[in-house]
Amino acid sequence: MPVRETISSIVEDKATAWIGESAMQADSSSQFISCTAFANYGDGITAGVASLILGSIVTNNELDGIHAASDWSILKCAAYGNIGNGIQVDENSTVRHCSSALNRDSGIRLTGQSGVVINNAVHENDLHGIICAKTTLTAIRVDGNTNTDNDVTGLLMESGGGLVIRNVAAGNVTAFTLHADTNRGPVVDVEGVGDISTVTNANHPLANFIY
Repeated sequence: MPVRETISSIVEDKATAWIGESAMQADSSSQFISCTAFANYGDGITAGVASLILGSIVTNNELDGIHAASDWSILKCAAYGNIGNGIQVDENSTVRHCSSALNRDSGIRLTGQSGVVINNAVHENDLHGIICAKTTLTAIRVDGNTNTDNDVTGLLMESGGGLVIRNVAAGNVTAFTLHADTNRGPVVDVEGVGDISTVTNANHPLANFIY
């Protein structure tokens, strides 16, 4: 059965599969902890603003694995094989220590002007590993992510602003597509180099690497 909860709910250790709509939904200020949403016909997990998802798994859902409103924290989650994005979040949200792979759209899609995407692993998605999609990216931090083998771009910043540091990319069609006005550490290509200490900016503490 689908999970439907009201405001300030705690949903823990729940699992849904083959639900004919979005599987797990809650109103704002809610928590999903150690939940699993598999092969549902809508989004895997979704909730109102200022909610938390921790340690949950969303796989093979027909829309997004996790579809978040603003002011969310998504921590230590796994999103695999969803028809939409693995994880989609809006304004002022944090995605941290998650893995998102083999999704038909992008691994992580952030649609707000501000947020944090840090220390995630995204690979083998049909579009981008990580995409920050907004006309103005005033306060987005994209830091320490591993982007590998995505079919279009490892990391795409669609407009200027934000901060892109300490990310790595390998095996993508395009490693990084950064707007000219994106604030960033240097992008350093060390693919096939071996000893990277000889490469300019390889010792820069905020460098982004292609390998």
